[in-house]
Amino acid sequence: MPPDKVTEIVAERGSSALIKTGCFVPLPDKRSSISEAISLIGDDASVMLGGFGVSGTPFCLIRELVRRGPRNLTLIQNDANEAGMGVDWLLENGQVAKLVTTHIGRNSTATRMMNDGMIEVEFVPEGIMAERIRVAGAGVMGFISGIGLGAAVAGVSSASK
Repeated sequence: MPPDKVTEIVAERGSSALIKTGCFVPLPDKRSSISEAISLIGDDASVMLGGFGVSGTPFCLIRELVRRGPRNLTLIQNDANEAGMGVDWLLENGQVAKLVTTHIGRNSTATRMMNDGMIEVEFVPEGIMAERIRVAGAGVMGFISGIGLGAAVAGVSSASK
């Protein structure tokens, strides 16, 4: 296909992809505003947030969640950020029922709420968290890991050895 024809088709189909064969495959336009995206998140939803500490945390998305106010959220994030920022805004606003995380970090609000029984916290080893995300994205229903077997905290019965 001549380059000028490719340019013409790209201009016409804006959201298309050029495959190595030279064929165009229309792709849906998945762009939306933050408020449109957040409007789809209701009470009792599970929300996975990116970031590690402050780096990569979607602060604008979190602010919009606070503004819209869905309740009883299950948040899935590597950590709970720090007091006064990010996830803490949702905690302080009473929107979080459960936090699935690898650690709470320096968030004293999350620690206090966990200790006072105000939120449920599920601590997950970082590698297991990454694998859960990977298999869920691949459509796999689960995976088997030997992590924790035989450990004193695992509560392993003799039947499972």
